[in-house]
Amino acid sequence: MTSVPASEKTELWGRLDDETAVCLRRASAHEITTLHALIAREIGGKVASLPVMVRASEINRDSFWTIVRRRLRDGRDEIAGCYAFLFLNALGARAIETRSFDATDPPPEYLVPTGERPALVYMWAIVARKMLGVTFPMISQGFDSGPYGGLPVVGRAGSMGGLKALSAGAEAMDPPAIGTLFRIRSKAA
Repeated sequence: MTSVPASEKTELWGRLDDETAVCLRRASAHEITTLHALIAREIGGKVASLPVMVRASEINRDSFWTIVRRRLRDGRDEIAGCYAFLFLNALGARAIETRSFDATDPPPEYLVPTGERPALVYMWAIVARKMLGVTFPMISQGFDSGPYGGLPVVGRAGSMGGLKALSAGAEAMDPPAIGTLFRIRSKAA
């Protein structure tokens, strides 16, 4: 697979096993309600409201990526997970550094619109049960060039599974716990 910016490529395909393919695609506007419910159910705790998620997706269409699982034997597709990002300008990046950033209601003035280069990428949510090993390299490859190439990426652990995954591959900016801010990538690899 060649490296294509996520903002240019709208579908990325991979295989989970011999019977299941997975597609990572830019979420459509009508999927945001479903993805919000999925995030709230899987991550639990305090997550952004549906209107906040809709607003973020309207500002930057790369904010949500849907994971679709396709069973090859019958061709049936189902929404199985998602990635959610906030693309922050210098004000948003500063709020991250000072720990004053509220991811449940990010101010619109912190978000950059589609096509503009942000100062920092905030990994807002990942729901990818048993698919992270396939989908994370796919989304990472898409974000390693174009307007997002070379940018720092940070995120918070919102669940025990998220804490385990981030603790294994990211640098905790505070003592590791649910809610801790992690530096996932300082720059492009």
